[in-house]
Amino acid sequence: MRLLVMAVLSAASLYAQGVAYVVDNARPLVQVVDLGSRQVRTSIPTGNEASEMFILPNNRFAFVSNQLDNNVALLDLASNTRVTTIPTGQAPGSLDATPDGRFVYVAHEGSNDVTVIDTGTRRAVATIPVEATPVQVNISPRGPFAYVVNQDAASISVIDTGRNQVVKTLVVGQRPVQFAISPSLTTAWVVNNGSGTLSVVDLNQNAVTGSVAVGGGPVAVVFSGDGRRAYAILRNVGRVAVVDTQQLRVITQITVGSQPVDMAVTSDSLFAYVSNQGSNTVTILDLSSNTPEGEVAVGRSPFGLQFDPNEDFLYVTNLGSGTVSVIDVNTDTVRSTIAVGGVPVQFTFLNAPTLAEIAPNPAPAGAQVSLRGEGFVAGSTARFATASGTLTPPVTVVPSNTLQLAVPQFSGTSAVVSVVNPDGASSEEITFRLATTPPAVSISAGGVVEGAGFARGAPISGNSIVSVFGAFPGVTSQSAVAFPLPTTLGNATVSFNGAPAPLLYTSAGQINLVAPVRLLALETVQVTVTVGAQTSAPETVGVAPASPGIFVSLDGAGAFLHGADLSLVTAARPARAGEAIVMFLTGLGATNLPPVDGQPAPLDRLAPTALAPTVTVGSTPALVRFSGLAPGFSGLYQINFDVPAGTAAPTALVAVVAGGRTSNSVRLAVGP
Repeated sequence: MRLLVMAVLSAASLYAQGVAYVVDNARPLVQVVDLGSRQVRTSIPTGNEASEMFILPNNRFAFVSNQLDNNVALLDLASNTRVTTIPTGQAPGSLDATPDGRFVYVAHEGSNDVTVIDTGTRRAVATIPVEATPVQVNISPRGPFAYVVNQDAASISVIDTGRNQVVKTLVVGQRPVQFAISPSLTTAWVVNNGSGTLSVVDLNQNAVTGSVAVGGGPVAVVFSGDGRRAYAILRNVGRVAVVDTQQLRVITQITVGSQPVDMAVTSDSLFAYVSNQGSNTVTILDLSSNTPEGEVAVGRSPFGLQFDPNEDFLYVTNLGSGTVSVIDVNTDTVRSTIAVGGVPVQFTFLNAPTLAEIAPNPAPAGAQVSLRGEGFVAGSTARFATASGTLTPPVTVVPSNTLQLAVPQFSGTSAVVSVVNPDGASSEEITFRLATTPPAVSISAGGVVEGAGFARGAPISGNSIVSVFGAFPGVTSQSAVAFPLPTTLGNATVSFNGAPAPLLYTSAGQINLVAPVRLLALETVQVTVTVGAQTSAPETVGVAPASPGIFVSLDGAGAFLHGADLSLVTAARPARAGEAIVMFLTGLGATNLPPVDGQPAPLDRLAPTALAPTVTVGSTPALVRFSGLAPGFSGLYQINFDVPAGTAAPTALVAVVAGGRTSNSVRLAVGP
């Protein structure tokens, strides 16, 4: 049996705290399991034949696909309530989200398409036709592609998530059931149940580059931590095929129980566990010798396997007995059985927290700092690992992306900081440095403004051009010259809740950028500027669905073009009543063709705004013919409108209202 990793387990370490979630396919609910008592704490209503749950990176909201109801339920995990249901295609199943959590993609086996849900507006924004029977959608962490497994078409649809279009279709083996991205993130392996093969996909080329025959009705594949081994679960023959991913060959096959369906590999890749539906057991594998080490009896028809974050326990969903078996992986025995009822098809934890930034950094002991990332929850702790030990100062959780605390007093000049959630999942580590004086890099109070009207105190909007004013010693004057826009320019980085923004221009007193698209799902954001090794104190800024600002020339006139020839409107060449005019502005918010951070709007497709703006010329409403992204630019919008009849010469003031907010007023030269 597997050796004990610890001679003695303290009572405090036996049980993780926090919660986990169980999706019930037989009843319209998700069970919330208390990990301390290992009992069901409460239930959240979902819908009929709930099949899969996806928790957003913020750990606040989750989506559950309801196959029989043809919708997706949005759950609030803070209040354990169902917020709403969103209609989708027929028989929704597999779910995945873009890395920033901005969009959720839902595959529909019944209608052969994929629905794209905007998590900010909580509505479907696109429907993408694919081929027959899409059973899985998997989005590359590197972007910008989603891969859809079309079971009955023996193909993979490659979706460009920037344009929400199928850009390529890959032919694979018969009856594919899984698209598994390897740890390298450069290849993926397609499990072809019908042909007994694994297809290898190069994610840089989006092309099938190889195939490995494994036989035995493969149903899933998992990888070693370094990606050099792939393990194919062969349900028909009760074995696991061990594949060398470099040489594309089967090394050996390991005998397990009857009808294996799932496999979990330890983080050190030394051991694995395989659930066997036919024999109601979990087989333990020694991966150093590729041999079975023993079996653990669990409930009827075991299905999914999930390690806890510390890999002390393995949770096994038992479809036939409505239970979850909890295996102590240090003794390889069932420690407890959780009665959940129904048909538990998925057991899942909250996402591990991510730590992206500490601000300000450096800072003196006692100073207030913010730790920003994703997935913080009530009970999250900050750990300062110092030369003299580990400190856990009191913290305050601000929504799900910020921990605020006072820097503890410690010996030495630096500490390694991480965030740990109640279930034991921990974040990345960031080095924090003590300082005797506040950082020289600073943002002016109210210095983060929409970059056209510069309205101090007004909110900003996602995908808008924003200006940040302050003192940025060490930053050089530099302009971005190519797409994608850089996130570091002139020795500066500007972060929104710890995520770097695409930069347009930098100087020692002003930085222009394009606000991340994800802001469209937020109400406030904390902005910091990092120059070299110094990060400023954060500036909290309000966020609105739209915050329009019209660009203005030095003489106060707006950025207007004649619609006929796209020449500049000037006093010498004024606009005239009835003429079509193009106006350039920013801050119009979401578009039906979603923008991509740092990339230009496409030249071949228009991206109209989701919100319909109004334009007034003088006091008269103008006819708006188009509102959307300006092709070939990032963060720039345009509105095409007709100058109303009767507009008086020589000038008229133009303003835009979008999302209930009014822009700055600018002058339009008008001729008689």
